[in-house]
Amino acid sequence: CSIVETDFLKEKGVSRPLVPHEEFFSTKLIPKMTRQLQDAMALCSGKIPSWCHDITRACPFLLPFETKRQYFYLTALGLPRAVHHLQQQQILDNMALSNDRLPRIGRLQRRKVRIYRDRILESARKVMEVFAADKGVLEVEYFGEVGIGLGPTLEFYTLLSHELQKDSLGMWRTSPHTQTELLSDGESRQGLVNILYGLFPRPLQPRLGNCDKTISSFRLLGQVIGKALQDGRLLDLPLATPFYKLMLDEVY
Repeated sequence: CSIVETDFLKEKGVSRPLVPHEEFFSTKLIPKMTRQLQDAMALCSGKIPSWCHDITRACPFLLPFETKRQYFYLTALGLPRAVHHLQQQQILDNMALSNDRLPRIGRLQRRKVRIYRDRILESARKVMEVFAADKGVLEVEYFGEVGIGLGPTLEFYTLLSHELQKDSLGMWRTSPHTQTELLSDGESRQGLVNILYGLFPRPLQPRLGNCDKTISSFRLLGQVIGKALQDGRLLDLPLATPFYKLMLDEVY
């Protein structure tokens, strides 16, 4: 937390949790959950115990983020991606498995697209219309440039994240409490909504006649977030915590 943010939080009377989140982690449940998620036979047969789902839904505070993320990748994206993720995780952990424990599968299908760097938002709309619901891994290259694969693809998600933060789209609330910040490439956030607490949707204003554009932009945002989660990509998109809770239906 930056000094600016800390001072602002103190001024508004917002305090940090008195008890760290780690204090609620279950030292017995975490290794049991981890072992269960490494059971390839249960994964492939769809027999992951129901208690795993119940814990992650009812008592997520008992598990660290890494465990909950592992459960998500193994249960929410389909069997081919689940097996692929488990194989990759075991390779990273230097775990040698025999072929009878984890079936070998072909490489995930890749969807290669070519876009215009100077028309990222327009290109992204067209790409997501075709590939948002596709199970393949999205790979991006740019017209007039050499290179395809992870580098250009990650750059695409970063550039698109910045485009979706532009004030001209009318998506986000603005506030006088902002802070000067540089992007990862050294450019300023001029023209981008940069709120201390994160991005929160701006109420629609029918009288301005921009509702269709705003709704279309939020639809694109949802497609991009879904695809990024599916492919394991990062977005430079600082959404506000209340917005996350609204999307997860956790506001009471």
